[in-house]
Amino acid sequence: MNNETNATVRLVVSQVRQLSALVEAPAEATPEDPLLASLNKRERQILALLNYGLSNAQLAQRCFISEGTVKWYLHNLYGKFEVRNRTSLVRAVREKGIEF
Repeated sequence: MNNETNATVRLVVSQVRQLSALVEAPAEATPEDPLLASLNKRERQILALLNYGLSNAQLAQRCFISEGTVKWYLHNLYGKFEVRNRTSLVRAVREKGIEF
């Protein structure tokens, strides 16, 4: 393997580990934060992947769900965060100090 391939493999392994930990970890929401408490595992996974600037098709592939299902989760997240698009969603998540 060349250096570029090794770097790509390391990046993918790192992302898989992060996502596995995210999906398996219990929610860190406190009773004072109903927004965080309202997020399910898949919504948290979608939010984490949005930080990488992935398209709906890429999100679907990474999550092993259909593109339509990704759109449904994004629609629900837009409502929960009271935003209209993915850029505003990422901004709102960062402003609230939510880290995935």
